[in-house]
Amino acid sequence: MDTNTTITVGVTLFVAILGSVAAYLNSLRIASRKDQLDHVDRQLRKLYGPLFALNHVSNIAWRAFRQKYRPGAESYFRTAPGPTAEEEEAWRLWMATVFIPLILRMEEVILKHSDLIEEQDMPQCFIDLISHISAYKALLQKWSNGDYSEHVSVIRFPGAALTAYLEPQYRSLKLRQTQLRGEPAGRQRVPQPKRKSGALPSAASAPPSDPPAAIAVAGDGRD
Repeated sequence: MDTNTTITVGVTLFVAILGSVAAYLNSLRIASRKDQLDHVDRQLRKLYGPLFALNHVSNIAWRAFRQKYRPGAESYFRTAPGPTAEEEEAWRLWMATVFIPLILRMEEVILKHSDLIEEQDMPQCFIDLISHISAYKALLQKWSNGDYSEHVSVIRFPGAALTAYLEPQYRSLKLRQTQLRGEPAGRQRVPQPKRKSGALPSAASAPPSDPPAAIAVAGDGRD
């Protein structure tokens, strides 16, 4: 084999090996990107997406409730004069049929999918939420027995802390999902329909980007 032939064969082998290495590295990169996307998808689908939606709906319902009952009181029970018997009955009704079922669903999502939490440790607002609803379970039992001597959980609802945590986490994950999919950053933004003046905000029309202070309104601890 002459020198030219040897060089040609060597170059061919080098190019083939280089191509194989490049293809292998690229397959590793694609696999890693897919794993990251799958993880973010699970986080949004099973944990942060449901929690973001449930918290947003809960905030809207709370705001509507407080606009109808004791709208001028900073706290439903701690602000003097206290609620009337009718207002106490409305509190029990809304708590038992609206707010507590929503919080129980949030508790279920957290406990079932805690492995998808972004941080190494359980966020404090999640711990406070689970503690809050645990105390309310005892209170619900008292109500079912006709005992209305207490109306609020001994542990306050972490409303502002939940919203302050969930909103940026959800948006950060949505942005990461969009980047991993290779989509334009603004592609998933959906325009919000205009709301008629005087109408109460709904889960579909109220923009989830409202700051926590605007959503939580009076009685952020829900007592």
